[in-house]
Amino acid sequence: MVGNKPNFNDLDVVRALLYLEGREGRQELCARLDLGEGTVRTILGILKKKGLIRSTNKGHVFTEKGIALRKNIFERIIPPVEVKLHIYREYKRVAVLYSSGRRLKTDYTLRDTAVKNGAEGAIILRYEMGKGLVMDHDAGYSFEYLEDKFKFNENDLLIITFANALRDAENSALAVAERIEGRSFV
Repeated sequence: MVGNKPNFNDLDVVRALLYLEGREGRQELCARLDLGEGTVRTILGILKKKGLIRSTNKGHVFTEKGIALRKNIFERIIPPVEVKLHIYREYKRVAVLYSSGRRLKTDYTLRDTAVKNGAEGAIILRYEMGKGLVMDHDAGYSFEYLEDKFKFNENDLLIITFANALRDAENSALAVAERIEGRSFV
C-alpha cells in the first residue's frame, strides 16, 4: 500500500523549530506555519524523533539538544520576518538576516535557490559600515529604510524573497540561508 505524499518539506520542519516557543498548541503552530493539523503533528513527531522536543500536556518543550540547536541557528540567522518594501507589492515579502562574521560571496545561484524553493524572486543585500545595505550589483533601489528594522553587523546578509504565499517566501529565504551555510539547519 502506498502512503500519502507529504505536503511539507524540510524547510517547514526548520520553520517549526524556529517558531516553536514551547507554549503554543498545535492550532497556533498550524496558523503560524500555514499547514494543517495532521501535517504539524507529523512535523512535531519528526522533531521528537530527532530528540529536539518532547510533548507535555502544556505544550512542547525543547530538550537540551533542541535548545543547543536553536541557539546555534539563532547565532547566525533571525527567523523570517515579513517586510514592507516599495517594490514587488503584489507578493508576500520576507527577510532573513544572516550573520557569518565574514564577507561571503553572493551570486545568482542564491536567487536560483530561492526560486527553486517557491519564491518568485530574491534580493540579497550586504551590510557595510559607512555604506549601509548594498547590493553586489547596482539595481537602482535604495533599501536604507530597512536598516532601522534589523541590527546589522559588518558583512551581514539580508535575504529578501518574494512569493505568492507567505509560507513559500519564508521557506525560500531559509533555503538561501541553508545554501550559504552549506548544510541543513535540522
